[in-house]
This record gives sequence, structure tokens and C-alpha cells, in this order.
Amino acid sequence: MKKLIVSLALSLLISSAFARTFFGPRVFEMRVNSDISVSNTGLAMQDSLVKKLVLDLKKMADDIPDSGWNFNTIDDINLGFNLNLDRLFVGLKFGTQAFGNIDISKDFFDSIAKGTKPSETINATADGFGDAFAYMETTVKFKVQKYGITIKPAFFVPVAHAVVKDSGAKICNKDDGSLIVDMDTDIDLYTAFGKNGISDFNIIETLGFDLAGEFEWPILPKLTLTGKARIPIVPGRLSYKKDIDINYHYETKFQSMMNGESATSEYNSKSGDYTQTSFSINRPMKFAIFADFLPAGKFITFTGGLGIGFLHPFTSDPDTFKAFPEYYIGANMNLFNVFNLTLSTEYTDLLFQHMISVGLNLRVIEIDTGIAMASQNFEKSFACSGTRGFVTFCIGF
Repeated sequence: MKKLIVSLALSLLISSAFARTFFGPRVFEMRVNSDISVSNTGLAMQDSLVKKLVLDLKKMADDIPDSGWNFNTIDDINLGFNLNLDRLFVGLKFGTQAFGNIDISKDFFDSIAKGTKPSETINATADGFGDAFAYMETTVKFKVQKYGITIKPAFFVPVAHAVVKDSGAKICNKDDGSLIVDMDTDIDLYTAFGKNGISDFNIIETLGFDLAGEFEWPILPKLTLTGKARIPIVPGRLSYKKDIDINYHYETKFQSMMNGESATSEYNSKSGDYTQTSFSINRPMKFAIFADFLPAGKFITFTGGLGIGFLHPFTSDPDTFKAFPEYYIGANMNLFNVFNLTLSTEYTDLLFQHMISVGLNLRVIEIDTGIAMASQNFEKSFACSGTRGFVTFCIGF
């Protein structure tokens, strides 16, 4: 019986060692990745996934936090090629990134849901931004003694940058029973292309450059510290600008509504011509430190990280600059490099996320996928007011 137990134990050890080696890093691989998040701080997912959608405006207004309603989207789609040698890793990645954020003050929703008092005027404000980039990133990773060093130089092309400014709504309930709503939105749109499209594009003038890196330090056999950073070096430049002005006027009287008469409304949208400019913009700058604790080898890993990010650093519009903290807490279970499961919670890129992700590695093919509850508001992130999902497909040998 003892011989049988010993034999089984040896067989298990040999099998696990073989599995970790066979299903370990591929020498060459191609990766396709899609990572998309969409979130808000008002409507929860369970409120919209119903057979018949009914908007309870009062409940929606009550649920919106004092900071106002926020809509946020972050997208990253990329294609990568990696070469993994014994002590050297080299990767090349091509991708597109998009960031979007809109904030509307709570006053606007309160006035729609709960009405206004006679002679009361509500002034609601709105602001936001949108960015779109194309990029090419190279990764070089190697070891010097026990230390791991990763260098990630990247060229990026800003495709467009939009800023919503001086925007809002004025809602007035007059003594004579009339309701007047005036909405105005001003958008500054910066692009890499003018009215002639691609013929106006100059990649030399537009191209930006930033540098990211990592430094791994195994301070204990089961504990590794990793410092990470991304620093702008050369800003990308957008050479064209267009001003967009949108106005909406709505006026009615309570008595007219009771008589079935139509309200008076007017919508105007003006778009100016493209003008030449030189607008500098960078991708977010970041600094962070992570700790990986492996109490049972590679079978399970606990990770914690703290960092700080800077949105729109060193740009031509300092009003859109924002500094924000970041954190990450996660646990990963890895079964012989064949199956892995990760549970995590984090605040990155101004978004709270609580994610579960799984991966299946069949040596030649690997698929990783994850889904998360997400929101810019911590409480709303648990109410499914937004979601993030990613899928990574890898093929190699």
C-alpha cells in the first residue's frame, strides 16, 4: 500500500512537472485582444434587462449620486506578436484605444423627475471629453541576475480629441404656468485629419512617443515586488480643429398641454470649418508598485498594487488634466498552466471594477476571457450600472 501511494505521488509530481513545461510559455505566438467597458452612475443593468422597460425618473434621480450622472467608456483592441526565448522576451503590438467621459449635474435629473417651483430656475451643467489613439508598442523583457526588467517603448498617433465645455441647461418654471428649457452644448473637436480627409494627415507631425517599464525584485522566495511606470516623452499633435455648437429651446404652458396643444421647440446645430492648429496630447501617465505573494508555488498568487495616474498630462488644454489614485487586489489560481481563474477588484482609469476571469491553455491555442461589474461610483459598481469585458485569443507553438 505504501509503495502504491509513493508511486501515485511520484506520478503526480512527474505529470504536473511535465504539464507545466509542456503548457508553459510558447516560443512564438500571435495574440488578438479586445477589452471594452461601458458604465454609468444612474441606470443599473438589472433595471434595463427586463421584458418591458419602464423608466422611473424619480427613482433614477434619487439613485444618481450628488456628484451627478456619469457615462464612461474605455476600449482597447490590439494585435500582438511575441517571441519568448530562454531569458529574453520580445513583443510587438498594434492597437487602438478610445476613452470617453461625460458628466451631467444632478440638478438636471432632479428638475425633470420632481419638477420645479414657480419662478424657480434650475441651472444644470455638463462637461466631458473623448480621445482616440492608434499605437504601436514594443516589449523587451530580460533578467539581470535575479531581477526582471521590462522596457515598453511605444509610438502613438492621436486620431481625435473632443472637449465638451460651457455646456448645460436652464430650466425655468414661470408664474404664468409656462415652462422654458434652454440647452446649449459647445464642443471643441481636434483631429488629425482636415476637410480633405487622409490627404491632410501628416504622420511625422502627429506621432507621439511614450516609454513604459517594469522592474521586478524577488525580495523573498515567495514574495516579489514590481514597480511599473509609463512616462510621456514626445506628445502627439493634432493639426486641425472644428467648433461645434448645439442649441435646443423648448417652451410650453401647462394650460396648453391640457388642451392638447403642441409645445414650441427649436433645434440648431452649427459646425464651423476646420482650422489649422497645433494641439499637444499624451496618453495617461502612470506610476505603481505591486506585490505578488505565492504561498503555494505557482498554484495560487495573491496580488496587491497601489499607484497614481495622470489624465492628459502635458497637454495644450490644462483644464482637462486630472490626477487620480489607483489600486488592485486579486487572487489567481493556476492549474499546471492549463487552467487559471482570477478574482479581482480594482480602481484604474477612473473606474471601479470587480472582475472574474478564466483562461484555458491547450498549448497551441489559448483563450482568456473576463467580465466585471464597473462604475465610476464605488457603490454603483456593485449595482451593475456598468460592465467591462475582455477576450484574448492566442495561437502559437
